[in-house]
Amino acid sequence: SVSLFSIFKKITLKFVFIVLIPLQIFLLINYHQITNFKIDSPEYSRYVSPYFQSYLRNSTLHTSKDHYLYFGDTITLRHTASLGGYLTSYNISSDGNAENDDNQNLVTLSPHEESEWTHWIIENTSTDSPFKRVRKFDNVKLRHKITGKLLKASDSSPPISEQEYDKLVCTTGDNDYEGKADEKWFFETVEYSTSKYANDEMFNVTSDKVQLSNQGRHCTLLGHDIRLPKWGFHDQEVLCLDSAMNNLAEFQIKVIKSESNSMVDYHISSFNKFKLIFEWLVRQYRYSYSIKNADPRKTVNSNIKPSI
Repeated sequence: SVSLFSIFKKITLKFVFIVLIPLQIFLLINYHQITNFKIDSPEYSRYVSPYFQSYLRNSTLHTSKDHYLYFGDTITLRHTASLGGYLTSYNISSDGNAENDDNQNLVTLSPHEESEWTHWIIENTSTDSPFKRVRKFDNVKLRHKITGKLLKASDSSPPISEQEYDKLVCTTGDNDYEGKADEKWFFETVEYSTSKYANDEMFNVTSDKVQLSNQGRHCTLLGHDIRLPKWGFHDQEVLCLDSAMNNLAEFQIKVIKSESNSMVDYHISSFNKFKLIFEWLVRQYRYSYSIKNADPRKTVNSNIKPSI
């Protein structure tokens, strides 16, 4: 009869040669690739996290000097659950109507990291407030840099989704429009930094993840994988839900320009290579899947003209 030791020996050898050795080779190949992958290609790096982008971009992170968020700052909002989901507004109607009779512009998640169509200016809802820094749960207005319109939640239906509680997210008004309750938002921190900023009432913009909630409609902004038609450039749909406590509502803030604080390049001394490998593999799979299943994308700049 075959002894238990012999069975154990055979199973161990098969595990080593079939699983362990190929896994080690696979990890070594990817580790070597990551350690030598130091050329930034914005065409593809826009799909990876800010952490990975810093690794590719000379190990630096361009951000505000004290890591805080100030009123008047120009920011981008990166959807953490998407490959390249930057909150974007275009100078076209939220329903694709060329006439845009309701003065409500389309808001989406787009992959255009460097485009000014993804830039938003944080404004204070109170002119009497003595605070220049944005605190958690402060009411803010988000004004689109190019069109001058304010981000708004509305009881109207989103472009694609038709569920009863889905609310439209759009931009409205002009540069002089002060906004009402539907244009007032507040940031809620959903993942805290482990640094000295973790217990602060301010944001650490380099690491805190936030949700954006609307005061007037009592809903939370989120993005998902549903794509808009050709008139919406096949971008991801954005909507507002009464309860959206999941990763589809999480964003990361990046300060592009600050009027109250100097911008600096922070050098990151070390990176977790296995964290980079894991993200690299996951993003590769998601990118390949999205390219295989996505509709052809039109070039935005050739179809849209600024309103200001």
